[in-house]
Formats: sequence, structure tokens, C-alpha cells
Amino acid sequence: MAQEDIVTLLLLISPILIVQLGVVIYALLDLRKRKKVKGDRWVWGLILILGAFSLPAGLILAAVYLFWGRHPDEPVDSWMEDRQ
Repeated sequence: MAQEDIVTLLLLISPILIVQLGVVIYALLDLRKRKKVKGDRWVWGLILILGAFSLPAGLILAAVYLFWGRHPDEPVDSWMEDRQ
């Protein structure tokens, strides 16, 4: 593969990586502030952190947590209350 091809590939993949990183960070922050989730909290954290390093898996795993793993009936703690 030529160097120009590698640069082009990186330019095409970089927006997807940025979106994935944002979704994984959001999922981790949501996991931190929820009192109750479906399954073990540490397992979700480990899955989200390890999945962040794999291109399609990180986005898929974060979406699985956000749509299925969090407990929708549970009120969310405000992270701003912890800082005051």
C-alpha cells in the first residue's frame, strides 16, 4: 500500500473514530452516574473501555449499553451535585 493510500484511508476513518470515541465516553459517563444498570457495572465498563479500541465494535457495544444495558426506570444522579 502506498503512503498516499494510507493517508486517504486515515482521513476516511478519522470521523468514524471521533464519533465512536464520543459515544463511548458518553456511555461511560452515563454508566458512572446511574445507580442501577442491567448486569454488572464493572462488566459494562470493561466492555466499553476495551471496545473503544476496535472500530466497529466500540460503537456497537456503546449502542447496546445505551439502548439495553441502562435501567430506564432508575433516576439518574446529577454529576453536578457531586461537585458542589
